[in-house]
Amino acid sequence: MSQTLKLRPGQTLTITNTDVMSHELLRTAGATSFQMRLLAPGLLGTGTLKAPYAAGLRPHIGSVLPVTFPRAGVYGFTTKEGADSMTNVETVGADHVLKPTAIVA
Repeated sequence: MSQTLKLRPGQTLTITNTDVMSHELLRTAGATSFQMRLLAPGLLGTGTLKAPYAAGLRPHIGSVLPVTFPRAGVYGFTTKEGADSMTNVETVGADHVLKPTAIVA
C-alpha cells in the first residue's frame, strides 16, 4: 500500500502496529536525517520478542513508532513483516506492506 505524505521540517509521522505480527520500518530512499524511536512497545504479553528492539521495529500490537523529519527532502520507506506475536492465531490473505513516501518541504 503506497502513500505519499507532505510534511514540514520538524514534523512527525506516527505509525501504530495494529497487526498480530511485528513489522520493521526500513528506509528505501532519501537521506538518513530522520529520527525514529519506539515510543510504546505495545502489548508485551502477546508475543516472544524481547527488548531491546531495533530502531524501526514495531514489535507488538499497539506499539507506536514516531518518525521525525528535521530536514527537507524526499524519504522512502517500506515495511517488513516479522514473526506472529500471538500463538494459535491464523491469519488469512496477503500481508499488507506499507510503502510510505514522505515529502518534507
